[in-house]
Amino acid sequence: MYTLMMGIEYISITLLIFEIIYVMRQKGSYMQNLMLLLLISVLVNFVGYLVELKSDSLATALIGVKIAYLGKPYITLCIFFFVIEFCKVKVSDLLKGILIAFHVLITILVFTCDLHPLFYTSIRYVYSDSYSHLVLGHGLFYFLFIGMTFLYFIAITIIGVKKIRSTKDWLIKRQMFLCIAMIVICLIGFLLFLSGCTNGYDTTVLSYFVCVQMLIILMVHFQLFNTLSFAKDEATDGMTEALFVFDNDDGVIYQNKNAKLMQHYIEKHYTEPFVQVLKELVQKNEHLIVKNGYVFRGEGHDHEDVPQSANSVYHITGREITRQGRTYGYAVLVSDETESFYYTNRLEAEVSAKTHEIVKIQRSVIGSFAAMIEARDGITGLHIKNTSNFVRILAHAMQNSPKYDSRITDEYAQMVSAAAQLHDIGKIAVPDYVLQKPGKLTDEEYEIMKKHPAEGARIIKETLGKLENDEYVHIAYNMAYYHHEKFAGGGYPCNLKGTEIPLSARIMAICDVYDALRSNRHYKEGFSVEKSVAIIRESRGTHFDPDITDIFLQHIDEMEAVFIQNNSSPSL
Repeated sequence: MYTLMMGIEYISITLLIFEIIYVMRQKGSYMQNLMLLLLISVLVNFVGYLVELKSDSLATALIGVKIAYLGKPYITLCIFFFVIEFCKVKVSDLLKGILIAFHVLITILVFTCDLHPLFYTSIRYVYSDSYSHLVLGHGLFYFLFIGMTFLYFIAITIIGVKKIRSTKDWLIKRQMFLCIAMIVICLIGFLLFLSGCTNGYDTTVLSYFVCVQMLIILMVHFQLFNTLSFAKDEATDGMTEALFVFDNDDGVIYQNKNAKLMQHYIEKHYTEPFVQVLKELVQKNEHLIVKNGYVFRGEGHDHEDVPQSANSVYHITGREITRQGRTYGYAVLVSDETESFYYTNRLEAEVSAKTHEIVKIQRSVIGSFAAMIEARDGITGLHIKNTSNFVRILAHAMQNSPKYDSRITDEYAQMVSAAAQLHDIGKIAVPDYVLQKPGKLTDEEYEIMKKHPAEGARIIKETLGKLENDEYVHIAYNMAYYHHEKFAGGGYPCNLKGTEIPLSARIMAICDVYDALRSNRHYKEGFSVEKSVAIIRESRGTHFDPDITDIFLQHIDEMEAVFIQNNSSPSL
């Protein structure tokens, strides 16, 4: 009998060690953690009982009992927690805490049993021909522990029966039948030991071992703990995104199906480790773009590495995995944004085109309005047309000058040309008797005329401020307000000098005066090209910016070509 018991002990311990290793290698979950704790508790119980069986003295046997109770009180507790979790029975955290505290108390009482009679009232060591063992008198807490164990058996049985009756799933029914059978075996082993018919051998140890083997069957055969893992795998493999999970050493601890494909793609086209590529993409917030089997990196279509028409666009995001202030690793999500990426780009292009068209119509309407205002001055709109073209030619010419090439961009040249048509819009506030007077203005009338720049600037600010971009409004405002300022001073309305006068206004000033010199007015005939050029040259450095004057005169033929073409066209 002793040899049989020792054989069972050694075999059971060996099997338990392998089972613990197997469970530790599975994907973690709450139920698997319970299973691991249960296996360890049973293993410790077996080791303690083995020490007791091999003992040859009271002291050694008592050490074995104490080792056994490092695990024994938690076996039924783990089984109970396991069943309520499997059956989704709600138990308050307070009750769980009380149960755990009770079993910890049992362990403490057994460890100090030689100091008090609370768990064992007496401890004797009996020598026998078959095997020597302890004979223990039982105290109050021993019976409380036995009572609690029976309560667990009853509770688990009731929960199992209810689950069997409530579910229609035959797989769950079979699982619960196995759980109830497991409890019955534990109960039989417990009753045999309490009856005293086992000649001192603790049959609960064997029954617990059988119970654990049944749980292993439940776990492996019925894939009891893998449902959640299957669901996670199904969910992540069904994702359109590629999901990578890394530990703190950049080791891959999980990747879904698309992540494996993405890793293969990256490793195929990059010499750097794919982890480094992903990190760089996350840090730079760049897209990963795949075209015809080739991988590119870039922020968008304008990036030099990005093909103009890519097949797929992926966005890389990463976040650390932290709990209670500690970082355990990080996750990287590679999401396919092809449709939204190109839709957004198409939408932006369409909006830009529509906006450009609206601005074009808006400026045309404003230009027509300005032309109607000019018509009050006896001009048929040619002044607006001429000066706008003069400004365009001059602005583009200035782009070739080292002094202005960094300041005058294509966009600036386009805006200053468009804004030129508004430079005299303030004349709407000038009375007809002043605006249309055929002779020289009196001092009083001239003062009225000098108000039109400020009035024009006010109109532009109030009417265009919510319709146009800030830079265009700023340029138009400056051209209207300051185009009558003189480079050497003495102009109006602010008597600015030199570069105090905004660049756009200095450009406007020379173009405005040249057209006024060349054009017919109700108070004068237009001057010849030669006389007009001579006046402009004489005003270099006094009325006009000398550098701008030089560039203007270098392109006088272009100005004249435009002037002649506009004036030979049908009247507006």
